[in-house]
Amino acid sequence: MNGKLLALVSAMSAAVVSFAASDAADARAFATMEAARDAARKMPKPAVVHLADGVCRLEKPLVFGPEDSGVTYVADGNVVISGARPVTGWRVEADGTWSAPVPWVKADRSGGFRSMRVNGKTRPRARLPKKGFFTVVNDDLPAGAKYNAPRPSFFYDPREFNPGWENLKDAEVVCFHFWTDTHLRVASVDAVSNKVAFVTPSGKAFDTGWSNNKSGGLRGIYTIENLPAAMTEPGEWWLEYGMGRVHYRPMPGETPETVRAEVPFCPVLLSMEGTPGNGRYVEDVVFRGVRFELSQFELSAKDVNNSQGAATVSAAVRIVGARRCRFENCVFEDIGGYAVDVLKGSRENSFSRCVMTRLGAGGMRLDGGIAGCPTVELNSGNVIEDCEIGPYGLDFRSAVGVLLKNAERTRIVHNHIHDGYYTGVSAGWIWGYYPSVSRENEISHNYIHDIGKGLLSDMGGIYTLGPSYGTRIANNRIHGVDARAYGGWGIYQDEGSTGILVENNVVYDTKFAPYDIHYAKEIVVRNNIFAFGKKDQVTRSVLEPHVSCELMNNIFYWTEGNLFSGNWSDAATPYAVHRQGNSKKANEVGSTVTFVADRNVYFNPSLTVDEVKFGNGKSLDAWRKMGKDVNSLYADPLFKDAAGRDFRLRPESPAFKTGFVDFDQFDIGPRHSCRNP
Repeated sequence: MNGKLLALVSAMSAAVVSFAASDAADARAFATMEAARDAARKMPKPAVVHLADGVCRLEKPLVFGPEDSGVTYVADGNVVISGARPVTGWRVEADGTWSAPVPWVKADRSGGFRSMRVNGKTRPRARLPKKGFFTVVNDDLPAGAKYNAPRPSFFYDPREFNPGWENLKDAEVVCFHFWTDTHLRVASVDAVSNKVAFVTPSGKAFDTGWSNNKSGGLRGIYTIENLPAAMTEPGEWWLEYGMGRVHYRPMPGETPETVRAEVPFCPVLLSMEGTPGNGRYVEDVVFRGVRFELSQFELSAKDVNNSQGAATVSAAVRIVGARRCRFENCVFEDIGGYAVDVLKGSRENSFSRCVMTRLGAGGMRLDGGIAGCPTVELNSGNVIEDCEIGPYGLDFRSAVGVLLKNAERTRIVHNHIHDGYYTGVSAGWIWGYYPSVSRENEISHNYIHDIGKGLLSDMGGIYTLGPSYGTRIANNRIHGVDARAYGGWGIYQDEGSTGILVENNVVYDTKFAPYDIHYAKEIVVRNNIFAFGKKDQVTRSVLEPHVSCELMNNIFYWTEGNLFSGNWSDAATPYAVHRQGNSKKANEVGSTVTFVADRNVYFNPSLTVDEVKFGNGKSLDAWRKMGKDVNSLYADPLFKDAAGRDFRLRPESPAFKTGFVDFDQFDIGPRHSCRNP
């Protein structure tokens, strides 16, 4: 008989009662979840631990090692693993606000927190301005300096920034740059020159365009958070680090005696710690129906969150060297950073039917060894399916819904990813054509929408980097991608993306092109519907001596902006390509073709074909003389309701004549509760 352990987790005492096998008469009491875990180690495997209603508050992570393999933890009720500490001892101040001690919070901001719950509801940290943003006047970026020049200070508008604000050393200036948000501590303020300097420089210019402020780039925008002067509305709070006190402006009807307040304390809630290099793995551990919430994350003084994808922000659940472990029907809520990290040596683990919501950073991050690493370090065969991810990036806006860094054979399928400020799914972590372990990943049947929100730039609903041979991006529905300065794309293939198949996607209502290439190689783009790009429909930035993409059997439908933008030239002189055979000249055969385009359907209901500009501003006739779109059509594809964003094709659609293959456009999102648009 398989072992069974019934763990009754109490909100007050975390008492645990066990039943050996199914004999209730042999019940034993355990004081902690750790004790229940330790008891399960001694039971025959596989074993099942049943968790009853209750909240388990952590002072340190729950750690599972190879000795914990083969155990399933099942929630038989509302089981919460919480990283929060209660806040008590409220004192009413003279101005009607309250304050309470949080003595674990130190002046260096260790132990700090960015969220607070009162009576079960998340309360906002005080910030200015209440809506919108302040604007950087100038940051003295030297002429010719690059966007990634560290900037130690900027000049402010005195109508916005008040140098006389109290507790400025406790405040955080959050600046929004290209694709990052930096979180800066104030070092000093010069009220004469209107200059604020920071403890650690921002990693990028405060300008958000590609030029400096003096030559036309958009000026940077910022907010100021955790400031006493900003705590003007009921429900707002700020944290006084040096004194270890939290200040709160109560909601109507709240009293110090009746409120239940809690704040995140424990950074990591659960950690699986295998050692792949020693051949020891955490295997076949399952969590089913468990809720993880209120993990803590605070940046160190030297970390301003300058990395792409908020890559230095930690996760509430950390998995290293795990195999075949599963999280099913779990909830990750009010998380300080990322919800989950799946790291080196982790294989064939799965996250299914999980909800990840109100996330300080992103949902899932997968990362393993890089090219040339020992095989045991590879991150391989992991699955994220039928999950709900969003809202995300609530504190660290540059975080990604699912960040797939160095990983292979990952399946990101049937997820609903929404309401973030940066990319939905990012795959690959190599800039350029250097060796990469990213390959054979599947990103399919996801519903990705309402991201960017006009705050950051250089993002995509799905964003790829570097070589990723055998990767497939298919049957996704993407819309509502909005950037501030540039780069709100639907599918964005950046910095050497290589060997990827893009097919059967529906992408629409993007600020920039639904499909974009910065520079890439050997991308097949077929049987997609790209519609309603505001500025462009398809773009390519860089001409290189190879075939960047094949655009075949796609439908492009637009009512504003350009059709093609960027550089759509072929090579001026032949470049070497490989041809099969034993000829000594096999590799000397020349080609000038840098992209293929044919059997597509293009249509703008307000333009005749003679008014349409194809690549490099060419007419269709001139375009065809380049050998492009010779068999394509300029014709209404006959969607069922283009204005209503129903892109299903009528039976008489001319797209079928060019070889377009119909597919189910609504087979997207979680299958257990599919949320079709």
